[in-house]
Amino acid sequence: LGESRYHVFMVGADGRARRTSVTVGIRQGDRVQVTSGLQPGAMVITSGGYALSDGLKVKVAGSQP
Repeated sequence: LGESRYHVFMVGADGRARRTSVTVGIRQGDRVQVTSGLQPGAMVITSGGYALSDGLKVKVAGSQP
């Protein structure tokens, strides 16, 4: 009841954007604590999310071809 749902896009091991549900905790300005749904070291996509869809092939900026 009244529960908000949140998601982020992360880069999967296959080099594709993967929509992942997360639970958030403390919020402070533009910073948000993710309390569950991600593993330490997960590569979260932080820009261009408006153009993403689950399974879309992505390239990490600065990575080798």
